Amino acid sequence: MTSQPCIEDDCSMFTSKTPHFFKVILQETITHGILKFCEKIWKPMSSPVKLEVPSCAIWQVELTKITDEKAQLQSGW
Repeated sequence: MTSQPCIEDDCSMFTSKTPHFFKVILQETITHGILKFCEKIWKPMSSPVKLEVPSCAIWQVELTKITDEKAQLQSGW
């Protein structure tokens, strides 16, 4: 199945009131149990954050700022 281009009128059904994203996490993505994120993703968030995983469990984890451009998730996942 191929994905269809987004038509502006159809995009409204995919809006969310809360920040959300998904990221495929491979073993080599994780260093010492820490997952790093860029500013675009973490800037609007506060700590702790809640992650909903595929099993529908919700994890509460700490969001720690590394630099002005980077942050990481740790403690709780």
